[in-house]
Amino acid sequence: MSKGVDLDAYKQAQREAFVEKQRHEFRNHAILYAIVNAGLAGWNVLMMPGDLWFYYVLIFWGIGLATHFFLGVHGAEEEAVKEQALIEARVKG
Repeated sequence: MSKGVDLDAYKQAQREAFVEKQRHEFRNHAILYAIVNAGLAGWNVLMMPGDLWFYYVLIFWGIGLATHFFLGVHGAEEEAVKEQALIEARVKG
């Protein structure tokens, strides 16, 4: 026989799972940012040392990465609560 799950415990677990997913996606984004930009910097310095352009990618992608952090990871708990409220409103009709 299966044990019932408390609704509040379920909501908390769902919020935690959502936040963890956001952190995981940000971590992957940050790793990709570091690898690609290190490669671009190395290639730029080796192939065109007089014309450095890699820092443009570093800066603009860095802005995107910071945005991902503040909107995705930092705001994940608030976003999960909003999503749960929307779902509850739809269920209630």
